[in-house]
This record gives sequence, structure tokens and C-alpha cells, in this order.
Amino acid sequence: MLHGQGTLRFTNEELTAFKHDIWGTVAGLLQVSKTDAASRGREGDDPFWALGGDQPTEADATLIGFIISVLISTAYVCCLMQKCIMWSCANVVAEVPSLRRW
Repeated sequence: MLHGQGTLRFTNEELTAFKHDIWGTVAGLLQVSKTDAASRGREGDDPFWALGGDQPTEADATLIGFIISVLISTAYVCCLMQKCIMWSCANVVAEVPSLRRW
């Protein structure tokens, strides 16, 4: 199944690069939003929202759901057809301070 939909066609190195790229992009979005919030007078620990508005949106609920699910997931390795893939993104998310603080 995973080979048919494409996941097992990538190497561990490619999958790791994808994870870093995806979470790096999310972290960049959050950093821009935090900077915007600070420029509008919000203090360092005040809440800020992913799309930069004054109120949370569906984007915030979606992002926080993904971040939390990655951090608490116990899925780590999937071995299928004698190829093992590291699934965990928790270490990637944990390395990005703006994701942990948000």
C-alpha cells in the first residue's frame, strides 16, 4: 500500500529532507506571524496567531493539532517489504524553537 501511493519510493534521506522542509516552512510562517504581532504591540509571551490576525482561525487549530500529534505520536518505524522508514517527526519539531513556543 505505501509503495503504491509513493511513500516507500523515497529513501530515508529524502523523507528526512521533506520533514525538515515542511516543518521549517511552518516555523517560518510562525516566526513572521510573531514578528508581525510584536510590531503591533504584543509582548514576547502574548499569544499570536498563525495567519497574523488578532483572533485565532481554523489555520491555528489545524497547525496546533498537527504539532501536538507529532510530538505525542508513538509511531516511529514502519517496516514493509524489508524497507524500514523512520516516521517520527517529533525530533524535527523539537529542534525548532518557534514550533515549541507556539
